[in-house]
Amino acid sequence: MKVKNIGGKIINIGDAIVLPGETKCVPDTFSGNEIIRYLEERGNLVVVKDSTQIPAVNAETPTKQQEGGAEKKYLSRMNKAELADECRKLGIEVSEEDTKDTLAEKIKAATTE
Repeated sequence: MKVKNIGGKIINIGDAIVLPGETKCVPDTFSGNEIIRYLEERGNLVVVKDSTQIPAVNAETPTKQQEGGAEKKYLSRMNKAELADECRKLGIEVSEEDTKDTLAEKIKAATTE
């Protein structure tokens, strides 16, 4: 079974150490493992069904994504200042009353249009 670490932390599965962004083969005995399912649900790990097709990570997953050749944090990993900067880049108005969550919602709304 192949797994890809799509999180930001090292994952240890049996004897395999899977670094962030790395894909490794692990014993098939881990295929029904509860921890593997938990890591998948949290968006830290993907079990690769076909070695030629690694699923894309959605915007809700707290990992990094590649955009324009540079790594970019997902909204859930950004702090308030980073979210405010991202809003300004997108031309979104930012106020002092905005919270981290409201800034993230503004970015999501602007980028899905």
